[in-house]
Amino acid sequence: MKTKKLLSVLGDIDDKYIIEAEAKAKKQKKPLLLKISAIAACLAVVILSIVVLQSEPQLTTLTLSEEDKAFGFEGYFAHSIDELKNNNPWSENSKLKALPVYSNTFYKYTEDWIVTEPDTDAMKSILLETAEALSMDAEKIPVSETIASDGLEIYSYYIENENYKVEVNSWMQVNIFLKKTDALPDGYTLHCNASYDELYKTAEFLKNEYKELLNMKNPAIDISLGDYTVDGDRLWYVSFYENSSDLSEAIINYNFSRIYFYGDDNGELCQISFSCADKEEKLGDYPIIDEQEALALLIDGKYMTSVPEKFPGRDCVKKVELVYRNTNRDNVFMPYYKFYVQVDITNASSSELGLVDFGIYYVPAVEGRYIENMPQWDGSFN
Repeated sequence: MKTKKLLSVLGDIDDKYIIEAEAKAKKQKKPLLLKISAIAACLAVVILSIVVLQSEPQLTTLTLSEEDKAFGFEGYFAHSIDELKNNNPWSENSKLKALPVYSNTFYKYTEDWIVTEPDTDAMKSILLETAEALSMDAEKIPVSETIASDGLEIYSYYIENENYKVEVNSWMQVNIFLKKTDALPDGYTLHCNASYDELYKTAEFLKNEYKELLNMKNPAIDISLGDYTVDGDRLWYVSFYENSSDLSEAIINYNFSRIYFYGDDNGELCQISFSCADKEEKLGDYPIIDEQEALALLIDGKYMTSVPEKFPGRDCVKKVELVYRNTNRDNVFMPYYKFYVQVDITNASSSELGLVDFGIYYVPAVEGRYIENMPQWDGSFN
């Protein structure tokens, strides 16, 4: 139809029909706009999800070694769970979402526990730094070495004078042996049967006396564990770690960087030990579960233990804390919930003393989706 004729025809249409047509047109357009808005919203969600996924670090799945199980029966005798103390910075009120996991840099050794290709330069460097912190004239003292049982690898380096023998082994463990027997003044003791208050007093003295060796801005005292032998002797351990306002950092320091002070049978200071193991091979910050989720896994049998009996039930759980398992047998250093469980494993001596045995059960704290082989108790131990 020609344009003029079309316009003429349109001009003859009643206005009410034009108004009705416009209204219908508007009604027809509205659903189309809604559809476009819905599609745009979906695209925004997809784009946001992609951005979030790309911003999250890619965490590798953790495979626990077969040797990652506990070894040697781990249990503590005490009259009640309240006697078992420590200064772990973690508490059940801690609200942590993630913690770092590390690769064990020393998970390379022979069946005879010999570290293959030890870092001898690092061993010597740590040896000299430790000697300097003890005011030993290391430049005038020859460095000696001991050879591992295979006759090939270096097992340790050491230096000594009239006061100390300092040794650094291939596991990066530092041991300081005191030759003098009067390191502690009268009124101070490290005897295992000393009271908590007596040991704390001694720890305050050691914190000042060995501040160069500690090399900490805010050293925290840890007097642990307070369990008993079957003969009734109480066992305490005195150590220090660098405290921090950052809870994650404090937890790492507590588990990896403690310095221990040991006493002899007379309560005299005889040895100082600490680890310089390298934790730089960080695998990432992994999401962790809370202690209630860990308890559910414990009840479901997903735990590691050296206790020679099945988990006896929820009512037997007396205490829980978060720790790192960082023995040489662990191929990765990761956090676990450590459950103190009352078990029926006693003997005549402990029963006569009224002692109760608290066995230890470990549940991985890392979310299960990141663990390739979640532990499952199969009736075996050790």
